[in-house]
Amino acid sequence: MKTTQIKIANLEFDARLEGSDYVQVEKRLKKSIFNAVLGTQIDDESVNIPPLGEMIIILSAACKTSGVSEAKILKAVEAHLGKGGTTIEIYEKLVELLSDSGFFGKTTDDSQDDADSDKVVELN
Repeated sequence: MKTTQIKIANLEFDARLEGSDYVQVEKRLKKSIFNAVLGTQIDDESVNIPPLGEMIIILSAACKTSGVSEAKILKAVEAHLGKGGTTIEIYEKLVELLSDSGFFGKTTDDSQDDADSDKVVELN
């Protein structure tokens, strides 16, 4: 499991979801992270991404940097959107974080984990 460095606007933090984080998020969302991340199918061809508030809850639970609160993540997301960023960009980074945290299963061998540990996910 890798820690992902996330930068949203001027806020930078380390993020990783562990077992207890999943439980915390699912209690707050009242649904599984899997259902939250996959969104809701609205017809045969399109899928809604999760609401921005749900994505912020997941990012907040994954945050491993002391002093970075959910409120600070929300302000950074507001700044990102204010600069013309999109919720799709935040969703893509959330999926990348989940992948790095092992949510979708093992995708790399253990020898690559150390090489990828300095990965930076940036949203300006």
